[in-house]
This record gives sequence, structure tokens and C-alpha cells, in this order.
Amino acid sequence: MIISDGRRLAYYQTKADSKFWDSHWSGLAKKVEWEKAEKGFLGWFEEPFTKYLPKTGKIIEAGCGLGYYVLALRRRGHDIEGVEWSRKTVDLIKQRYPKLKVKTGDVRKLAVKDGHYSGYISLGVVEHFKSGPEDYLREANRILNKGGVAFISVPYFNLLRRIKSLFGFYRGSPVDMDFYQYAFTQSEIEDLIQKFGFKIVSRFHYDAYKTLREEIPILKKVLFKKQADNKLTAKKTFKTESVKEARGQNLVGRPLYLRMIDALFGHMTMVVCTKE
Repeated sequence: MIISDGRRLAYYQTKADSKFWDSHWSGLAKKVEWEKAEKGFLGWFEEPFTKYLPKTGKIIEAGCGLGYYVLALRRRGHDIEGVEWSRKTVDLIKQRYPKLKVKTGDVRKLAVKDGHYSGYISLGVVEHFKSGPEDYLREANRILNKGGVAFISVPYFNLLRRIKSLFGFYRGSPVDMDFYQYAFTQSEIEDLIQKFGFKIVSRFHYDAYKTLREEIPILKKVLFKKQADNKLTAKKTFKTESVKEARGQNLVGRPLYLRMIDALFGHMTMVVCTKE
């Protein structure tokens, strides 16, 4: 169930606690394309990471899931580590990559000194607490050094969802349902980020496929087949022996029309910002 209060969407289904993430990531573990991570493949994030991620200094992915981007960015030479709430998920990573720098922890309270990191990555994490993202953003600011760069992505209360909200699509009462996540307008998430001492550098939207599948059910079969075909083609064509070659096969230089579709309908929005 999705409910709108006019400024953001609230999703209710299953509580996003450690038990949920144990199950979620265990189910996805066999679907991760590790061979791409080993070659440094960044997919959607090739452009923002290549352009803005610091070349030196320590980087953290706060809420790293199965550690795909920790592995991919280490292969590119970054000094990066990951923190994940789910202990079972960290165990899964360690079974495959024992030396990968990932550990269990709460990204709202990390045992590191102030200004310890030069880069902070948070992909779909800060939206999962009903109290809001403030504790995450406060801690992100604390552990970043001055001038450090943060990449924070959240579900996007995009144009299509705003139109549906105006027409009363997101109404109801979440009886016997737990809070799962928020979706934010661009202005709200940027205002929150700036409130905690960050300067906005850029923004980046992605995964319009997911929005269109979820919000316009009649398109679900067509888009699911199209996305499956695209993934199959990408899998067949991804043949590389080096990180350098992998960069050439990333989703970089996307056509303008795809950028426009994502800007309007992207399921997620990423804000790139620096600590002032």
C-alpha cells in the first residue's frame, strides 16, 4: 500500500529490519552478476561515480547489501569498505570474497572518528525508517571530511507519481501493515541534505522501467519482456578481460531521450553533494 501526504509517498508492506534484509539479500545472492563487479562494471552509476568520486582517500558504502559496488570500485583502485546491517548478508559476501572490506554495522552510528572518509555512498538506504533520513544524514556529515563527496539515492516522488497523487490514487489506511520506505520529491530530499551541511553538486535519476511497470500495470508485461531482452543482450555482449575494457561497456553517454525519461519517471533519484 502507498499513501501520499502531498509532499512524499509512504510505502507500507514489510518492516525493513535486519530479518527482512537477511531474506531479501539471500534471495538475490544467486542473481548478482559478480563477473561484472570483478571487472569494475558500474552500470547506472558509471557517470556520477567516475565524475565525482574522490580518487584518493577512504570511501564507505553505507548499507552495501551484497557488496557489488564495494567490489567493483575496489577493482578500479578505490580504497572502499562496506557496512551492512544484515549479518547473514555479510557472511554471504565473505564466503565468496573473504578479503573484501565489508562488516556488520548500523550506518546511523559508525565507530570511526569525525572526518574519516573522503567519499560516502548510500544507495536506497536512508528512506527505510519512518522517523525519516535525518539520523543517516547527520552521521554522513560527521564521518566525511571537509570537501568530501556523498552520493545519496532515494525513491523518487516523480512526475507520474505526483499526477497520480493529485487524482487520489494513493489513499487508504495501512491496517496491520508495517512501514517500509518513503519516496521523496527532488526538492524535499535536497532541502534535507542541505539542512545537514551539504552543498548540492548534481542530481541523477534512474530506473524509469520500475516506475512504469509499477504505476501503469498495463505496461508491465511489455516492459518486463523488454527489460529481460535488454539484460540478455547485455549479458551476451559483456566480454572483457580488464577493468579498462569494462568501462567502455558501461552505460555511459546514454541517449538524451533516455535521460529525459529517467528525469521524468525514474524510480530513484541520486543527489551528489559535498560537505561544506
